[in-house]
Amino acid sequence: MQKALSECYIDGVTNNIEFLESIFHHPNFITGKLNTRFILDFYPNGFHGDFVTEEYVKISILVALYIHLRNEQKYCNNRVNEAFVVVINDNEYPINAKYQDGTLTAIYNHNSYSVKGRWKSNSYNVKEQKCLFVTIAGLPNAGKSTLINSIIGKKIAIVTPKAQTTRTQIRGIAICGDTHIIFTDSPGIFTAKTKLEKALVKSAWSAIKGDDITLLLIDVKSYLQNIEKIKAILVKLQHRCILILNKIDLIKRPELKMAYEHFNLLYKFEKIFMISALKNDGLFDLINYLSEIAPVGPWLYPEDQATDSSNDFLSAEITREKLFLNLHQELPYSTAVITEQFEKKKDKSLIIKQVIFVLRESHKKIILGEGGSNIKKINIEARSELEKIFEQKVHLFLFVKIRPWSDRPEEYIV
Repeated sequence: MQKALSECYIDGVTNNIEFLESIFHHPNFITGKLNTRFILDFYPNGFHGDFVTEEYVKISILVALYIHLRNEQKYCNNRVNEAFVVVINDNEYPINAKYQDGTLTAIYNHNSYSVKGRWKSNSYNVKEQKCLFVTIAGLPNAGKSTLINSIIGKKIAIVTPKAQTTRTQIRGIAICGDTHIIFTDSPGIFTAKTKLEKALVKSAWSAIKGDDITLLLIDVKSYLQNIEKIKAILVKLQHRCILILNKIDLIKRPELKMAYEHFNLLYKFEKIFMISALKNDGLFDLINYLSEIAPVGPWLYPEDQATDSSNDFLSAEITREKLFLNLHQELPYSTAVITEQFEKKKDKSLIIKQVIFVLRESHKKIILGEGGSNIKKINIEARSELEKIFEQKVHLFLFVKIRPWSDRPEEYIV
């Protein structure tokens, strides 16, 4: 359901559509520069004094909400993070206004002011819901996880420079107007030899077979040296496919044009997009197109849900990411992480207990490090990121055990 602007209100501020429209068209709003005149023009109580009041913060939150409503059509995302400069008596006050998961927050001088956005539904401005399943596939290290993180607007998949970091399907949910787009980040497709590698590739192909359309992501700067591997994927694909040429910021325009023409002759793609997932370049056109081709269908997830991954899984993945970043050669591929306890304490902090499984005693010694130095570093890095993700203090406990887990990879990679 597409929400009408007039159906939105914030407690204690306004539910007046004319007020919202006047804000949107005010030149100071359009340029991002809010000032005292702005408040005197558009807020009935006016603004008095030489400091930022809570009422002023509420106005900034309201503006953030309006930007969010506008950006639902422009950026196809239900999250926005905007910075405002408030000018009072020629003094500038920076305010960051954030909208996420239904809550609007304005931060000024390390103080947070939050207001819960509410929506009313009726028959006004209602469109049919649409839903599209999309798998992001490709060779290892093409940027699949970076792409899904950029689209969703938050980190739901770990990213490292090492190939084959992603071991299972990870789903992210994006909203574009009246459309739910459910993306699946899949393991890279490569020539598998071990039982674990075969499980990864099997997971990738099962994701492709179960979707509506596939995004074949190609690292455009290295496509020539991988062209035979790409051809092998296309031969087996036989499926609706959109080609995504990624990392366009790393090559020159003539090379990009040559790659585009090459792939246009190679396969009958439904569409070809050129993007930089890392820099969010080109994503607007891609998401808009996916919304256009989405079939009518009900939304399968709540509007504020970004992924179907559990907290247990996400926290284990963060620790595994730190293992990949801190360990060398083949050792990261010999590790698996399972969250055994994820518990919220009365003081609202989290207790997370995880087991790192390794294949050999020698692996355990390397992960622990001399005097526990390695495991301590990994713990600190993982805990720091988990606290950012969950916005809570985290008590992380890591244990290392020896187990031939790669003989039963399906039990450890989901």
